[in-house]
Amino acid sequence: MSDEKKRNVLAVVIDALRYDVIADDTLRAHLTPNLDRLARRGFMRRVTTNAPLTQFVMPSLFTQSYPFDHGGYNAGIRERPSSFVEPIREQGLFTYLAASCYNYGIGQGYPRGFDSVLFLCDMTRNVKRVIVRTLAYNLELCRGGELSKQDVIDEVCKEFTALYKESLDLADSIPRRNWFLRWLRWFNMNVVRGLEKELSLLEREPETVLRKLEAVDSPYYWTCLGRPRAGLKTFLHSKLDALRGILRWPLKGHVRFNRLADVRVPCHLMLRETALVLGARKSPWFAWVHLMDVHDFAYWQGLSDALRKLSLLPRLLRFRRRYSAARPLLHDLTLMQSDRELGKMLDRLERQGAMADTAVVVTADHGVHLEGMGPRPKQPLVSSLYSEHLHVPLIVSGVGEGPDATGMIDSMSISSTILDLLGVEPTPGFLGVSALSTGRDFVISELVGPGNCDLDCRDLYFTVTTPTHRMMTVLREGDLKLLRLYDLRQDPDEQQDLSANGDCCAVTDGLVDVLLRERDEVFRRRGCDDASRLSLTHAEF
Repeated sequence: MSDEKKRNVLAVVIDALRYDVIADDTLRAHLTPNLDRLARRGFMRRVTTNAPLTQFVMPSLFTQSYPFDHGGYNAGIRERPSSFVEPIREQGLFTYLAASCYNYGIGQGYPRGFDSVLFLCDMTRNVKRVIVRTLAYNLELCRGGELSKQDVIDEVCKEFTALYKESLDLADSIPRRNWFLRWLRWFNMNVVRGLEKELSLLEREPETVLRKLEAVDSPYYWTCLGRPRAGLKTFLHSKLDALRGILRWPLKGHVRFNRLADVRVPCHLMLRETALVLGARKSPWFAWVHLMDVHDFAYWQGLSDALRKLSLLPRLLRFRRRYSAARPLLHDLTLMQSDRELGKMLDRLERQGAMADTAVVVTADHGVHLEGMGPRPKQPLVSSLYSEHLHVPLIVSGVGEGPDATGMIDSMSISSTILDLLGVEPTPGFLGVSALSTGRDFVISELVGPGNCDLDCRDLYFTVTTPTHRMMTVLREGDLKLLRLYDLRQDPDEQQDLSANGDCCAVTDGLVDVLLRERDEVFRRRGCDDASRLSLTHAEF
């Protein structure tokens, strides 16, 4: 535990912020002066995430468990014992969640433990994600005879019920402070009413719902909620969205336009509302704010947001004349805009006296491939396990210089650090190691790939990272396959694959021992009860 306890903690997740983008002190001071100010008032460490995508890594962030624990990440944290927010609330702190990321609103339990929630995201995406991630896979198994229709109907009922209950609370929480928020609230409440009608239809005519799930594209399923089949509304949305393709060629993908009902909320709205809520609090508080702007940097988010970013263009061009950067221009403009708005919120809270005994934690859930930056082209999801995907920053401000630590920290360390800062004892079974400690010897990252996290049938991808090596493997049926091996000391860019090098057997054996020891439960679930008889053979992604 830290000796310096804090009354309040503000945690800000900047989705898809890579560590190497702000690792250099000089470049960070020019590009993101407010993040630099926070880092200089504390410390910054590199996190190796437990997965390369939001959906996969969020259980680790919130429950300090691995993505594959408790049956996998399909249900988020809905079926996991405890969120790290719950012991914070039990200590009497006001807990607040603000998020523009749809993962918080798809019935997976992430709002649990929070006293107040601000969810600024359109709920049509939530409907789509439940279908894509879970129901489409169940329908596929039904077609293959591996699941009965009744099993699929039960799963549809369970997922839509969870989505409806969570969406009802989230839609009702949106304030009516301006026209946009009033419209978003109205729009989301219409989706919620559609879900209620869909559940009634499912009870009366379950096979009608199954046929509709098979026939209607998931992005447009929300248009026919509660109706026996798709109609004119579905047709019009699909055709109008097709017109977006006309704009792709002249813009060459630099700017992407959303689907007609796909709303992306810029960070200034989220941070302005957060400042209003936290600035009014007299009692101790904990706030978790998840911003999607950097992740969605290429998407059009409205004229107001575009003008805000354009105002930063002269400063960015001066920066790039002095320090060359190959990143997309819109990425850096969006990061600078997020940094500026974060600075405004912090300044406002400071004027209100809310920052006097507050620690600020800034991090990311995962990294991302950026065109023109790095030695590799964009990777398929299952091989997105390189440093650009796994390395993110952790800034802890208001606690001094931090420990002289050489060990590694992972996604679980982020919530462990927050508990440490607040002096709250972690729930038994939490695996996180605080960034205020020395760290750990290795990090394991894991994922199944797109769609359903079926731990019994699908390939399971594991990556073991130590300070010296990174090993990528896949468990196919009962066989563990070696995919890639890199010496991070001699090859920090991960260009020279050593997996076929016989001289590295001692290294791979040691890393496999770490993997089998740490993830023994998953291997036993796949029938690998005798780890000593598990042979490591070479394979490709």
